[in-house]
Amino acid sequence: MPKGGSPQYSPPHLSSYFFADTAAAARENRVRITGEADVALRIELLDEQASVEPRLLLRQEHYRCEDGWLLLETSRWMAEQASGFESMAYRFRKTDDGAMVVRVSASAVGVVFVVPVAGSSTEWHRFLPAR
Repeated sequence: MPKGGSPQYSPPHLSSYFFADTAAAARENRVRITGEADVALRIELLDEQASVEPRLLLRQEHYRCEDGWLLLETSRWMAEQASGFESMAYRFRKTDDGAMVVRVSASAVGVVFVVPVAGSSTEWHRFLPAR
């Protein structure tokens, strides 16, 4: 997920998984996802005053399909309060009632001063369809 972010530690907004400007994306109440998962997906924020341009996600370049889930992954080296490596996996699946379920898995390893640290977490979020 090269340009998106995570709503971890804040109220989740579906849009914040897809856009780097998570503050602008979080102001939008509705997201439209169109396209064919086998090729590409277009992510749009639906607001008359939307300040964020739609994103085009290409299969294999930005995401892949795995066991019925759409999977976005990102990783980065950190040098903030600790030095280390963080990886995130975002899995999306539409439910029978039209809701979007998101599973966010995070893991990190690093060093704080001279103490090695490691951790992982999993979050689940459910977003109802817009009416």
